Amino acid sequence: MELKPHDQDYWLLVEDILTNETFSQLINYNHHHTSIMEHALTVSYLSYLICKKLNLDYVSGARGGLLHDFFLYDWREYKKQPHKKNHGLNHPKVALANSHQCFELNKVECDIILKHMWPKAIGFPRYWESAIVSFVDKYCACNEFWIKFTSFAFSYRKTKLGSTLKKISSFAMLQNH
Repeated sequence: MELKPHDQDYWLLVEDILTNETFSQLINYNHHHTSIMEHALTVSYLSYLICKKLNLDYVSGARGGLLHDFFLYDWREYKKQPHKKNHGLNHPKVALANSHQCFELNKVECDIILKHMWPKAIGFPRYWESAIVSFVDKYCACNEFWIKFTSFAFSYRKTKLGSTLKKISSFAMLQNH
């Protein structure tokens, strides 16, 4: 996601998070088809824009959106552990605990982090900002998946088509000789 130059306000709101040494480790962990850092930044920025447009608490939307997936592990490996199968339900609590260790949070930011997995996670978002981050998170995750899927599907189709055309071409050349 490319930020516009006039959105320096956004950077000022989240600069302490983005420059935090622990938080910056998220670049090393995969979300679906991006890093958790890239995903969280996209969710945060879109939530900020929507909340600002709707005259809501865009500061909490931006900060909570950035911290919503602040877990520091590979969720694919986590799911392989017999006693830790439900990453989808557990990671909001981990993200909140990590966030509390590194930053001061308000009640809206806490609700955003805990409820971003709604409706999978129990508990309806208490604030509009929480609902917005939850929906933006789902939009971004679907978009990441769709981009990866279509990229794979089209490259597979191209490869298969190219291979088929080569076979036809070779067969035609043999027929002509």
